[in-house]
Amino acid sequence: MPSPTTSNQLMIVRGLRGRCPRCGARWARTRLVSPAPVCANCSLPLDAEQGGFTNALVFNWVVAVLVVVAVFVVLMVDLLGDGEANPWPYLVVGAIACTAIPVWSYPRSRTLWCAIDLAARR
Repeated sequence: MPSPTTSNQLMIVRGLRGRCPRCGARWARTRLVSPAPVCANCSLPLDAEQGGFTNALVFNWVVAVLVVVAVFVVLMVDLLGDGEANPWPYLVVGAIACTAIPVWSYPRSRTLWCAIDLAARR
């Protein structure tokens, strides 16, 4: 369990930063986007229950969808402004964002879900 002085907010911030919610140590990676199954410092398991990674996938999916919606809204505002905007730069930015952001944010979404789960089990 986390120490009594560790607040829920601190655990969430640690999770967003890709660190262990319990001890704050940097979470080791087994591959580029795959975090280790347990914290090397305090042995906190990343998935407290089988299938816990699916919640992290939902976080990751929501982030990707919000980025695509934001790019689409900016494109629509630009098209409504003068009607002659070139949509290709927006489509390229959206495609790159849809690929890069989930890869970058997946380990953080796993540690974030671990932090939320740990805070809820207190």
